[in-house]
Amino acid sequence: MSDPTTREGILVYDSQCNLCVATKAWIEERDLALRITFVSAHEPSLLKSFPELQGMDLLAEITWIGEDMRIKRGADAIAAALLLLPGWSWAGKLLLPGMEFPR
Repeated sequence: MSDPTTREGILVYDSQCNLCVATKAWIEERDLALRITFVSAHEPSLLKSFPELQGMDLLAEITWIGEDMRIKRGADAIAAALLLLPGWSWAGKLLLPGMEFPR
């Protein structure tokens, strides 16, 4: 796993899920300032590096770990990433914290 301390946030995604991989690629393509570190939920050293993720189903939802070590899941995680992307922070602001999406 690359050193995440140089970035402003970490996006943990399921690298075996097509939607998750496509979401990661879309965000990564727009992260021109390299502010986000992307880590597969299948990364063996993930839980050693971030023990606060212990017990979370990391394959169920995309997960964000902020610089302040606050964890956000699902739409909140996507919103946190969008806030760091040039020209896309408006979209992150539209995804209100705690917003529930129908499943």
